[in-house]
Amino acid sequence: MNRFWHGDYSLALSFWVITPLVVALAFALPEGVGWLVRTQDFNPLLVFAAIVAIWGIVIAAQVYATVGLWRSAARRHGTWAAAVQVVLVLSALNTARLFVQAALPELSEGIGMALFDDPSLPPYAVRLMRDGTEAEVAGGFKYGLARDAEALFETAPNLRVVHLNSAGGRLGEAAKLARLIKARGLATYSADVCASACTVAYAAGSARYLRAGARLGFHRGIFAGNENAAATGQLLLEAGIAPAFVERAIAQPAESVWYPTDQELLAARAVTLRVDANRFAASGLGANTSLIAVEQALRRTPAFTTLAAAQPDLFEDMAELYLRRYVEGWSTGQIEDELRHTRVAPFLAQRLPQAEDEILVAYAYLLADQYSALGRRDPGACFGYVTRGGDAQVMALIGPDLQKRELALTERVMRSHYRRSPPAAEAVQAANAAVNQALLGQFEAAAINLLAEPAKVQPAQHELFCRVAAARLRAIADLPSHQAGDLMSRLFTRK
Repeated sequence: MNRFWHGDYSLALSFWVITPLVVALAFALPEGVGWLVRTQDFNPLLVFAAIVAIWGIVIAAQVYATVGLWRSAARRHGTWAAAVQVVLVLSALNTARLFVQAALPELSEGIGMALFDDPSLPPYAVRLMRDGTEAEVAGGFKYGLARDAEALFETAPNLRVVHLNSAGGRLGEAAKLARLIKARGLATYSADVCASACTVAYAAGSARYLRAGARLGFHRGIFAGNENAAATGQLLLEAGIAPAFVERAIAQPAESVWYPTDQELLAARAVTLRVDANRFAASGLGANTSLIAVEQALRRTPAFTTLAAAQPDLFEDMAELYLRRYVEGWSTGQIEDELRHTRVAPFLAQRLPQAEDEILVAYAYLLADQYSALGRRDPGACFGYVTRGGDAQVMALIGPDLQKRELALTERVMRSHYRRSPPAAEAVQAANAAVNQALLGQFEAAAINLLAEPAKVQPAQHELFCRVAAARLRAIADLPSHQAGDLMSRLFTRK
């Protein structure tokens, strides 16, 4: 096509025949390059090379067509030749605009992805837990993640579950990880957030578990400002997720995230089962678990924020214990139970007997409501809670509203510096007599006596025991506040 380059062809042939062929080639060749890249596993160097090749073809075609046509027009005179040159100037300006708006962002992201370890994404980490039966993938989905995950999984023949806790990253890397998960028949689980590209890997699980309170987030894919819904949608559909759900997921613009409800996730088969904090090992604290990461996670709970301010040494001790058990593969429920029994309970045992009347009365009503709620759902669990205290499973039975009330009261106790004066014995006896009189109006004496000897209580009596215990606390709370405070203080002192 040397003659075209030098303008030797007629303007009509150059404009109406050769230039359209050049333009068609400028469209076809990049499409071919794109198709070739899509048939390969994700590799940032290959992607970057494709970007360079595509824009190189576009610019080369633009230069070739512009120079050839311009030279052909320059050899002619008249309106037609001038019009062609105007069109060429406008076309060149448009190509320059496209280069600035599209090529530069693509090249910039491609360079970062291929040569600088994708700096826009956080580091990733893969670790084994529970003697190699569980693994966690956390952090950004960037090149190398699937390779490292495969190498680690090969060392764990008994691996059953992969934890996925990530805000996402490269869709191509997520697709590779999804193939690995599917090929090994692994279940998937998220304890925190699995969003964007992470959901593609999550959807590959043979069973898909989600911890209560954790979230899955969906939206379109995006690269250098260009959104792409088709690739994400296809991968989710192949995983067996309901088409209507997938349509809504990929309709979400890339700059926002859709977090479906539990009902939506279960109905669409995106999630197999919601599980409690005891089912799997604790995870979700980031790619590099550290004491700082644990402290930051604990501070998300207002009670721990208050504790950190009021008792920094105790807070640090709890964070160190949490980290130790986290690394050992304990479940979140187990860790929380140990913190509750070995750190929080002793602290409260010292503080509660000294608390203000108002706080102690509120605790009486709270415990009465907790006993009643547990007694209706599981009398055995209620009996255990009254006599021995609760664990994570019992707290789950109590329900979120009562848990929130307990946390709020715990915060008040932590902030309190009140010190009670010992009550007079006569006042305590009179208050106890008033409580017993109130109970005798509701129960027989034999039922009330169950509280005095819990070791002799039979399983068939657990429900009655809980009703009496709750009624006793309400009777105490209904006394004048100072009398109620004195009785609750003595109860907590005995505990």
